[in-house]
Amino acid sequence: MNMMSFVAPALFMYTIHIAMFTFQTNVILAILQQFGLLADNLEARQNNVVGIFVYIIDLIYVLIFLGLVFFSMHLTNRFNKFQTYFYGVSTTYGVFSLAVFGVLLYDIISGFASGKNACNF
Repeated sequence: MNMMSFVAPALFMYTIHIAMFTFQTNVILAILQQFGLLADNLEARQNNVVGIFVYIIDLIYVLIFLGLVFFSMHLTNRFNKFQTYFYGVSTTYGVFSLAVFGVLLYDIISGFASGKNACNF
């Protein structure tokens, strides 16, 4: 069971990364192409400015997790500062989980609706 506590944050970050990459590809690129801010071709997926979105979300996750580790090492659970931060982190992780669930559910439904059987990535 202790092994799961070491592996779980990495697995959660992996699912967040995949979901945000899907969100970037299906939503952000489509919006930017619709407004004419980005070319409508395959090279648009490799745009570094748009691609930084996924890594910013990853950085936010890592900073929140490291803050949780730092506070748990230096404070006890009776400190109001730790309790506030812990509840904020739990809420943020819940929002991340709902975002991942929503993006992956949308991707699955749109995949079935379009009838495509091939993986594009």
